[in-house]
Amino acid sequence: MSGRLVGVLGGTGPAATAYFLQRLVERTEARCDQDHVRTLAFNDTAIPDRTAFLLGRSDRSPLEALIEDGRLLEACGCDLLALPCNTAHAFVPYLERHLDIPFINMQIATMEEIKAKLGDKARIGLLATSGTVQTGIYGDKAKALNLPMFVPDELHQ
Repeated sequence: MSGRLVGVLGGTGPAATAYFLQRLVERTEARCDQDHVRTLAFNDTAIPDRTAFLLGRSDRSPLEALIEDGRLLEACGCDLLALPCNTAHAFVPYLERHLDIPFINMQIATMEEIKAKLGDKARIGLLATSGTVQTGIYGDKAKALNLPMFVPDELHQ
């Protein structure tokens, strides 16, 4: 086997996980099956609700399950992790303390891409769950890159 193995920490939005895997296949420049990105996806739909926990509507933290799943992917030989759930990225700083493999940080990658393509012309509108908005995981990164961001109120969200 050749190439790095990407672990997909899924289930925190099963449709988001499926969509991520589909887009990964579609956007990979491959002439044959063997040219595609090697992935191992764990679609753990039993992970407690991220938004409910972040908004104080539940005391069931998803962190322990995310760490356990990350360790499983790590033990399976994954070289890095992708987490196709925006809201779950609020837990990435904690996950990074418990895992020895790096994460592809969706917010950082997105903001850097916007900055590279649009520079000072960038104007960002964020459509996200209340949990994602409240954590500031996009807003903080946008601010650090001096990118203006508009977040609709809860009614328009």
